[in-house]
Amino acid sequence: MRTLYYIANARIPNEKAFSIHMIKMCEAFAHNGQNVMFIVPTTRNPIKDDPYEYYGVKRIFKLQRIFSIDLVVIIPRYCYWVQYFSFVFFVALRFLFIPR
Repeated sequence: MRTLYYIANARIPNEKAFSIHMIKMCEAFAHNGQNVMFIVPTTRNPIKDDPYEYYGVKRIFKLQRIFSIDLVVIIPRYCYWVQYFSFVFFVALRFLFIPR
C-alpha cells in the first residue's frame, strides 16, 4: 500500500484551528484505509503534550518530525524564512535518501 504524506510547516501541537484541521484530516485519511505519515518540523513548543492526546485522535497514522533550524524566537521577522527553507531542504533530503 502506498503512503500518503501530509507535510506541514507548522508547530504541532498548536492551539490554532488550522492544526486541529490538519491532524483530523490525517486521522480521517487513515480511518478510510490510507497509510498516512504526517511530517512536521522540530520547533520550540511551549505545549509539551503528546499530539495524539492533545487533539484526542487515534494513533492510526504516523507523526514524523524533521529537523529545521528554529531561530524564530530570536529574530522573528527574518528567521522564519531560515526555518522554512531549512525544513523544505531536510524534507527533500528525507525523500531523496531515506527509503520509504
